Amino acid sequence: MSERSERDRVELVPILRTADRSLLIVVKSLLDAAEIPYLVRGEVAMGLLPLGRFGLGVFRPVLGATILVPAEWEQETRDLLRSGEGSETGETEEPQKQ
Repeated sequence: MSERSERDRVELVPILRTADRSLLIVVKSLLDAAEIPYLVRGEVAMGLLPLGRFGLGVFRPVLGATILVPAEWEQETRDLLRSGEGSETGETEEPQKQ
């Protein structure tokens, strides 16, 4: 491998693995909005077998997509995704009592 190739190499870390297309779309939108660079591996394969929602349980480990981000963005990405794990309204902290 050339010296330039080694220098340009970026370490990617997996952030999320899912076979849920809806979740994948939401996470990609969050990353786009936060301008976090990412790569999705396996997204195309998710639609190859028309098994419906029942067959997906069997093939979930095989046909899932993985979102990868550069290592230097890992913590910021994990924090962003954790911030969305609150209630259904999107609130992550309890409202203050008045």
